[in-house]
Amino acid sequence: MTQVTVCVPFRPGMLDREIHADYVSARLREMLPDARHLVVDVDGDFSRARVRNESVRRAGEGVVVLCDADTLPEEQALRDAIDGAARDGRLHLPYTRYRALSPEGTLAVYARGVDPMDAPVEDESRRPIGGVWVISVDAYWQAGGMDESFVGWGFEDDSFFVAANCLLGQTVRHEGTITHLHHKSAANLRSPSYRTNRARHQQYVRARRSPEAMRRLTGAPDPTRRRIVALAHYYLPTHRAGAEIMLHELLKALAARGHQVEVWATDEERDAVVDGIAVHAGTPEMVDADVVVSHLKSVLLARKLAKKASARFVLLAHSAAPWVVKDVRAGADLVVANSEHVARDLRRRGETLVVHPPIYADQHRTRPGRRVTLINPIPAKGSGVFYELARRMPQTQFLVVEGGYQQSEQVRERLPNVRWQPHTKDMRGRVWAHTKVLLVPSAEESYGMVAVEAAASGIPTIAAPTDGLREALGDAGRFVDVDDIDAWEAALRDLLGVGWRNASKRALARSAELDPRKEVGAWVNAIESL
Repeated sequence: MTQVTVCVPFRPGMLDREIHADYVSARLREMLPDARHLVVDVDGDFSRARVRNESVRRAGEGVVVLCDADTLPEEQALRDAIDGAARDGRLHLPYTRYRALSPEGTLAVYARGVDPMDAPVEDESRRPIGGVWVISVDAYWQAGGMDESFVGWGFEDDSFFVAANCLLGQTVRHEGTITHLHHKSAANLRSPSYRTNRARHQQYVRARRSPEAMRRLTGAPDPTRRRIVALAHYYLPTHRAGAEIMLHELLKALAARGHQVEVWATDEERDAVVDGIAVHAGTPEMVDADVVVSHLKSVLLARKLAKKASARFVLLAHSAAPWVVKDVRAGADLVVANSEHVARDLRRRGETLVVHPPIYADQHRTRPGRRVTLINPIPAKGSGVFYELARRMPQTQFLVVEGGYQQSEQVRERLPNVRWQPHTKDMRGRVWAHTKVLLVPSAEESYGMVAVEAAASGIPTIAAPTDGLREALGDAGRFVDVDDIDAWEAALRDLLGVGWRNASKRALARSAELDPRKEVGAWVNAIESL
């Protein structure tokens, strides 16, 4: 059952208004006996905006009725508005008609017990917007609350009405009447504060068709904005392997959309900030998040933290290894695979989103160099093939680039035609500007990030025929079995000679085909839909 709180913002000090407040409060209790009823004031100068904000804070949750101390609604319209506000998150007005009682009409209510609906009036309106508001607490703050920069009298109601229509949807009116009890008006249309309030209201009017502009004006939160926490064992800037780079690119896209993004890196030793994203070294006991994202060996802990935070859990799958399949089967609100073949091999019930590692060509594009290059010289990445080719082709210049992990397994043979490049984040300047042909003789690759990066500069790749490399390179790849070293030598000699020009054209064409923006957009939409 929805909690309903009726708040009457009021400051005592004037007898007629005190009488009105007592009368209105009593009538509201009769109409809504099961609701919580509050009369609310704030310290300092009285401000309708400030006291209404305080009223909603005290309400805490559910639906709040904000009723002026001099205004009385009809019961059925009020109940209808409460039911509507509990359902749809909009501002509800329990009236279509406003009646302002004359002094004589107000006196008749108190002295003779005349029903306010039957008492004489001095003014009527068919399109009022103030007096009584009904709205859920959450919706009130999504509309920005009331603007406390309005001082004195005038325009605060109008401005909130405009903001609510812009950010929550069209305000809902319920057939009924509100009645205003007469008292001396506090309006001073010549005061400086009134002119200031009017100018402020014009800002609302100008922003009324742009939710983004309205949120900037009111400070209202973006309802699609998520608190996103990623949990990983390694992360940038210290570790720059493919999985870490992919995760970071996906998180950057979320941060660019205005989401609050942070990373916990359990095996890192120093905090950092990478592209505006805070990276905390260590293991958290809990996280404040709407969405928790994880991969690799951090998945088990991340799933527990997501459950504790009542957050959605997102798992990035970089392969279909048995332990990854086990993680996927343990459950996630969203599973993202880094390639079509991984998504297929996971054999997951339900949809798996495929997002290839985002490679933005303009971040890697340069003029190719003259060397034959291998990234990450460990045995599993084909260091043996690379050094054997260097020995067979002593007149050819080779480049080997230290990888971002497994440093103890990096193979460094000191050959005169091989240059060693320490691990670097400047792949364009330190690697691709010196590379003519890329070698990827890996035993396994779920994708082929370095091959796609190289293709941005028209650098062709000779690769092992893994499912991932075939998916990454398509017709632009030259595929050779890792055990056939003679075939590797023949393919390399061809690409260093007459075959390079056509292979470079195919690489550039493949790079253009692999624009990541559509898939990254699907990723962002999927997170925002959780």
